Amino acid sequence: MGLLPKDIESREGLAVAGELLMSISKDERERAIFRNRRIARADQESNMIAARREGYREADEKWQGTVAEKDSRIAELEAKLAKYEND
Repeated sequence: MGLLPKDIESREGLAVAGELLMSISKDERERAIFRNRRIARADQESNMIAARREGYREADEKWQGTVAEKDSRIAELEAKLAKYEND
């Protein structure tokens, strides 16, 4: 009869230990899911920032070209005007 209570205790202990391991495993899975979602969100934000910067760069190049064209046209018109003023 002395073995029976220990046997019951060890079974209950194993059951408690098993439940604890399952709980820890579940917590680890949940942490991994949360971490992966957080990483995915950070990657998405990083990609959006990179796309925005690329858009700014493209717009800057476009407007630099436009400004250069307008500057060139103004220089041409100023030269024509100066020619007419000197004639």
